[in-house]
Amino acid sequence: INWIKFISKHQLERKTLDRVLYSDYRYLLSILAYNKGGYELLVNGISLLFGAYYFKAPDLLKEAKIILSRELSEQILSDGAHFQKSQMFHNLILVHLLDCYNLMLNNTVFEDEQLSNLIQSKICAMLSFNQNIVYKNNDFACFNECVNGYIIPNNEIENYASSLQLKPFDIPLKA
Repeated sequence: INWIKFISKHQLERKTLDRVLYSDYRYLLSILAYNKGGYELLVNGISLLFGAYYFKAPDLLKEAKIILSRELSEQILSDGAHFQKSQMFHNLILVHLLDCYNLMLNNTVFEDEQLSNLIQSKICAMLSFNQNIVYKNNDFACFNECVNGYIIPNNEIENYASSLQLKPFDIPLKA
């Protein structure tokens, strides 16, 4: 994802970089661990989505959709929390999903309203969860694998979401 963002932003000579990056995506497809699921598989699905748009590769998009549909449904709970109950993982995934939505919104390589709507709904649910657990000073409660100062600040996430016209749902936290 970061290589694609960097190459695209700086409009670098792509021939050699693309060959290596495409080879990496082919390798990624060969080692996907569908049986394990979890954070790593979700991030692989997000990366495949970026690769699909960057290379205009329907096969990468197909795998990205399979992974994202399954893992987002499983990993983002009804209250918008990530199932690992770690605010660091939650916010990392949220920013990745904002990037995915931004990518899909601003590119016409593929039109996939179903995937776009799924990502949008998960973003809004995750934003709602953040609103429910952020302190007034913008820090989060630290539980599980989490450290304040290492988490992307809530106001930055909200600003990014707002720039994409995305807002939190009204989802109360469950006790």
